[in-house]
Amino acid sequence: MNSSWAIDPFTYHMMVVGDQGKAILYDARMGATFKKPKDKQSNMYMADEPEKKTVHTKRVPVYNPVVNAVTGEPEKWKTLVNWFTAHSFSKTEPHFVNNVKFSKSACMFITSTNFGEVKLWDSLSCQPLGILNSHEFDP
Repeated sequence: MNSSWAIDPFTYHMMVVGDQGKAILYDARMGATFKKPKDKQSNMYMADEPEKKTVHTKRVPVYNPVVNAVTGEPEKWKTLVNWFTAHSFSKTEPHFVNNVKFSKSACMFITSTNFGEVKLWDSLSCQPLGILNSHEFDP
């Protein structure tokens, strides 16, 4: 199975879509913590954002997964939305998903197939927002 993926740099949600149309949404923070910054003008807390960490520039940072104390196995990424059908294909059709991108300006994932279907997805819940080239799409 070939797959494409895209990541939301604000929430670290990663959408992976296989060429046969199945998708999954992961939490790819890899242990990064979130903090609530204060807005200096209103003294109110704003939305969660990833805490900035200092990276040692003389060597490449390496991700070391947290090891589960009970099983001794490395922890895996948390699955936010388990496998679901992003695009439906008939088994006799030669269609496949060929791209997944994240739009920073619209905060959504965009998936496309080789026969022209383009879907928009909410980056937090991975719910479909619509199919771009369909009669039902209403921006």
